[in-house]
Amino acid sequence: MRYFAIALCIFVCSLVGIPAPAQHAELGAVPSSATRYTGAVDLLIVGETPLKGGDEILKMGEQTKFRGAGAKVVKYAKGSIEYVPTEAGPDGIRRALTTGLLLHKMTITGAPPGGIRLAAGTYYAFLQFVRGRWIVSVVDGGGHARCLTYGAIVRELYIAHPGPGHVKAPHIVTHQFLSAAEATNLMPGGLGVEGWTETIISWEALGAGCWSQVVCVPST
Repeated sequence: MRYFAIALCIFVCSLVGIPAPAQHAELGAVPSSATRYTGAVDLLIVGETPLKGGDEILKMGEQTKFRGAGAKVVKYAKGSIEYVPTEAGPDGIRRALTTGLLLHKMTITGAPPGGIRLAAGTYYAFLQFVRGRWIVSVVDGGGHARCLTYGAIVRELYIAHPGPGHVKAPHIVTHQFLSAAEATNLMPGGLGVEGWTETIISWEALGAGCWSQVVCVPST
Protein backbone atom coordinates (compact mmCIF):
# COMPACT_ATOMS: atom_id res chain seq x y z
CA MET A 1 0.00 0.00 0.00
CA ARG A 2 1.42 3.37 -0.98
CA TYR A 3 1.02 6.63 0.90
CA PHE A 4 1.15 10.03 -0.71
CA ALA A 5 1.73 13.23 1.25
CA ILE A 6 1.19 16.64 -0.31
CA ALA A 7 0.95 20.19 0.97
CA LEU A 8 -2.21 22.25 0.86
CA CYS A 9 -1.56 25.96 0.27
CA ILE A 10 -3.45 28.26 2.61
CA PHE A 11 -3.39 32.03 2.25
CA VAL A 12 -4.52 34.41 4.99
CA CYS A 13 -4.70 38.14 4.47
CA SER A 14 -6.22 41.33 5.77
CA LEU A 15 -7.48 43.96 3.37
CA VAL A 16 -5.23 46.72 4.75
CA GLY A 17 -4.07 48.81 1.82
CA ILE A 18 -6.14 46.69 -0.60
CA PRO A 19 -9.18 47.82 -2.63
CA ALA A 20 -12.47 48.07 -0.75
CA PRO A 21 -14.41 44.83 -0.10
CA ALA A 22 -16.80 45.59 -2.96
CA GLN A 23 -13.84 45.10 -5.35
CA HIS A 24 -12.79 41.90 -3.64
CA ALA A 25 -13.90 39.59 -6.47
CA GLU A 26 -11.95 41.59 -9.04
CA LEU A 27 -8.59 41.22 -7.31
CA GLY A 28 -7.73 38.28 -9.51
CA ALA A 29 -4.44 37.08 -8.06
CA VAL A 30 -3.95 36.55 -4.35
CA PRO A 31 -3.55 39.99 -2.69
CA SER A 32 0.06 41.07 -2.17
CA SER A 33 -0.45 41.25 1.60
CA ALA A 34 -1.37 37.56 1.83
CA THR A 35 0.75 35.34 4.06
CA ARG A 36 1.48 31.93 2.56
CA TYR A 37 1.25 28.93 4.90
CA THR A 38 2.21 26.18 2.49
CA GLY A 39 2.69 22.93 4.38
CA ALA A 40 0.86 24.12 7.50
CA VAL A 41 -1.79 21.45 6.88
CA ASP A 42 -0.77 17.92 5.86
CA LEU A 43 -2.90 16.02 3.39
CA LEU A 44 -2.48 12.24 3.19
CA ILE A 45 -3.91 10.10 0.40
CA VAL A 46 -3.92 6.32 0.58
CA GLY A 47 -4.05 4.54 -2.77
CA GLU A 48 -5.03 6.00 -6.12
CA THR A 49 -8.29 6.76 -7.89
CA PRO A 50 -8.75 6.05 -11.62
CA LEU A 51 -8.39 9.00 -13.95
CA LYS A 52 -11.33 10.12 -16.05
CA GLY A 53 -11.04 10.09 -19.81
CA GLY A 54 -12.51 12.37 -22.44
CA ASP A 55 -15.80 10.48 -22.87
CA GLU A 56 -16.52 10.57 -19.12
CA ILE A 57 -15.66 14.26 -18.89
CA LEU A 58 -17.90 15.10 -21.85
CA LYS A 59 -20.81 13.14 -20.35
CA MET A 60 -20.32 14.95 -17.07
CA GLY A 61 -20.20 18.31 -18.86
CA GLU A 62 -23.44 17.62 -20.73
CA GLN A 63 -25.21 16.69 -17.48
CA THR A 64 -23.80 19.47 -15.30
CA LYS A 65 -25.59 22.67 -14.31
CA PHE A 66 -23.47 25.73 -15.06
CA ARG A 67 -23.84 29.10 -13.36
CA GLY A 68 -24.36 31.64 -16.15
CA ALA A 69 -24.41 34.55 -13.69
CA GLY A 70 -20.77 33.82 -12.85
CA ALA A 71 -19.57 33.73 -16.45
CA LYS A 72 -16.71 35.78 -17.82
CA VAL A 73 -16.48 36.81 -21.49
CA VAL A 74 -13.09 37.83 -22.83
CA LYS A 75 -13.18 39.58 -26.21
CA TYR A 76 -10.36 39.58 -28.71
CA ALA A 77 -9.77 41.21 -32.09
CA LYS A 78 -11.39 38.38 -34.08
CA GLY A 79 -13.50 36.55 -31.54
CA SER A 80 -14.26 35.88 -27.89
CA ILE A 81 -14.08 33.22 -25.18
CA GLU A 82 -16.82 32.70 -22.61
CA TYR A 83 -15.97 30.86 -19.39
CA VAL A 84 -18.92 29.57 -17.31
CA PRO A 85 -18.29 27.97 -13.88
CA THR A 86 -20.09 24.99 -12.38
CA GLU A 87 -21.89 24.85 -9.05
CA ALA A 88 -18.98 23.00 -7.43
CA GLY A 89 -20.00 23.32 -3.78
CA PRO A 90 -17.88 23.59 -0.62
CA ASP A 91 -16.21 20.19 -1.10
CA GLY A 92 -14.75 21.11 -4.50
CA ILE A 93 -11.08 20.58 -3.63
CA ARG A 94 -11.78 17.25 -1.94
CA ARG A 95 -13.65 16.06 -5.03
CA ALA A 96 -10.85 17.32 -7.26
CA LEU A 97 -8.35 15.25 -5.26
CA THR A 98 -10.44 12.08 -5.30
CA THR A 99 -12.72 11.96 -8.32
CA GLY A 100 -11.69 15.01 -10.34
CA LEU A 101 -13.63 18.27 -10.69
CA LEU A 102 -15.33 19.91 -13.67
CA LEU A 103 -14.16 23.53 -13.45
CA HIS A 104 -15.91 25.38 -16.25
CA LYS A 105 -17.35 25.31 -19.74
CA MET A 106 -15.43 27.30 -22.32
CA THR A 107 -17.06 28.49 -25.56
CA ILE A 108 -14.81 29.92 -28.26
CA THR A 109 -16.41 32.13 -30.92
CA GLY A 110 -14.50 33.24 -33.99
CA ALA A 111 -10.71 33.08 -33.88
CA PRO A 112 -9.00 32.93 -30.45
CA PRO A 113 -5.72 34.78 -29.85
CA GLY A 114 -2.44 33.17 -30.85
CA GLY A 115 -1.73 31.76 -27.40
CA ILE A 116 -4.78 29.46 -27.52
CA ARG A 117 -4.60 26.70 -30.12
CA LEU A 118 -8.23 25.62 -30.12
CA ALA A 119 -10.83 25.98 -32.86
CA ALA A 120 -14.20 27.61 -32.31
CA GLY A 121 -16.53 25.43 -30.28
CA THR A 122 -17.45 24.35 -26.75
CA TYR A 123 -14.97 22.72 -24.38
CA TYR A 124 -14.97 21.46 -20.80
CA ALA A 125 -12.07 22.03 -18.40
CA PHE A 126 -11.59 19.18 -15.92
CA LEU A 127 -9.19 19.21 -12.94
CA GLN A 128 -7.48 16.02 -11.70
CA PHE A 129 -4.68 15.28 -9.24
CA VAL A 130 -2.09 12.99 -10.83
CA ARG A 131 1.03 11.80 -8.99
CA GLY A 132 1.32 14.94 -6.93
CA ARG A 133 0.48 17.40 -9.71
CA TRP A 134 -2.69 19.21 -10.76
CA ILE A 135 -3.59 18.58 -14.40
CA VAL A 136 -6.41 20.22 -16.36
CA SER A 137 -7.83 18.40 -19.39
CA VAL A 138 -9.71 20.45 -21.98
CA VAL A 139 -12.23 18.18 -23.75
CA ASP A 140 -14.20 19.03 -26.89
CA GLY A 141 -17.77 18.12 -27.91
CA GLY A 142 -16.58 14.81 -29.31
CA GLY A 143 -15.06 13.63 -26.04
CA HIS A 144 -11.48 14.21 -27.19
CA ALA A 145 -8.89 15.88 -24.96
CA ARG A 146 -7.53 18.76 -27.04
CA CYS A 147 -4.96 20.00 -24.55
CA LEU A 148 -3.50 19.32 -21.12
CA THR A 149 -2.35 22.00 -18.70
CA TYR A 150 0.19 21.04 -16.05
CA GLY A 151 0.52 24.40 -14.30
CA ALA A 152 -2.80 24.68 -12.42
CA ILE A 153 -2.68 26.17 -8.92
CA VAL A 154 -5.24 25.17 -6.28
CA ARG A 155 -5.69 27.50 -3.31
CA GLU A 156 -7.68 27.95 -0.14
CA LEU A 157 -7.93 31.67 0.62
CA TYR A 158 -9.13 33.44 3.74
CA ILE A 159 -9.63 37.21 3.64
CA ALA A 160 -10.39 38.95 6.93
CA HIS A 161 -12.43 42.13 6.57
CA PRO A 162 -15.75 43.57 7.73
CA GLY A 163 -18.88 44.07 5.69
CA PRO A 164 -20.46 42.09 2.82
CA GLY A 165 -19.17 43.14 -0.62
CA HIS A 166 -18.64 39.64 -1.99
CA VAL A 167 -19.63 37.57 -4.96
CA LYS A 168 -21.03 34.73 -2.88
CA ALA A 169 -21.21 32.11 -5.60
CA PRO A 170 -18.94 30.43 -8.17
CA HIS A 171 -17.57 32.87 -10.75
CA ILE A 172 -14.69 33.38 -13.17
CA VAL A 173 -11.96 36.03 -13.10
CA THR A 174 -9.24 36.44 -15.71
CA HIS A 175 -6.05 38.37 -15.11
CA GLN A 176 -2.56 38.77 -16.50
CA PHE A 177 0.74 37.85 -14.95
CA LEU A 178 2.71 40.12 -17.29
CA SER A 179 2.20 43.71 -18.34
CA ALA A 180 1.63 44.42 -22.05
CA ALA A 181 5.20 45.74 -22.33
CA GLU A 182 6.67 42.63 -20.67
CA ALA A 183 4.63 40.32 -22.90
CA THR A 184 5.81 42.20 -26.00
CA ASN A 185 9.43 41.89 -24.89
CA LEU A 186 9.04 38.14 -24.52
CA MET A 187 7.11 37.65 -27.74
CA PRO A 188 6.84 40.17 -30.60
CA GLY A 189 3.24 41.30 -30.89
CA GLY A 190 2.52 40.22 -27.30
CA LEU A 191 0.96 37.03 -26.02
CA GLY A 192 -2.52 38.24 -26.97
CA VAL A 193 -4.23 36.37 -24.14
CA GLU A 194 -5.01 36.80 -20.46
CA GLY A 195 -2.42 35.04 -18.30
CA TRP A 196 -4.76 33.15 -15.96
CA THR A 197 -8.32 31.91 -15.83
CA GLU A 198 -9.27 31.85 -12.17
CA THR A 199 -12.31 29.85 -11.06
CA ILE A 200 -13.67 30.66 -7.61
CA ILE A 201 -15.35 27.32 -6.99
CA SER A 202 -16.83 28.04 -3.56
CA TRP A 203 -17.30 30.81 -1.00
CA GLU A 204 -18.50 31.01 2.59
CA ALA A 205 -18.62 33.64 5.33
CA LEU A 206 -16.31 32.68 8.18
CA GLY A 207 -15.50 34.68 11.30
CA ALA A 208 -14.70 38.28 10.38
CA GLY A 209 -14.17 37.52 6.71
CA CYS A 210 -14.64 34.86 4.05
CA TRP A 211 -13.11 31.58 2.99
CA SER A 212 -12.95 30.60 -0.67
CA GLN A 213 -11.50 27.86 -2.86
CA VAL A 214 -9.74 29.05 -6.00
CA VAL A 215 -8.31 27.22 -9.01
CA CYS A 216 -5.96 29.18 -11.30
CA VAL A 217 -5.27 27.76 -14.76
CA PRO A 218 -2.81 29.22 -17.30
CA SER A 219 -4.78 30.36 -20.32
CA THR A 220 -2.15 29.43 -22.89
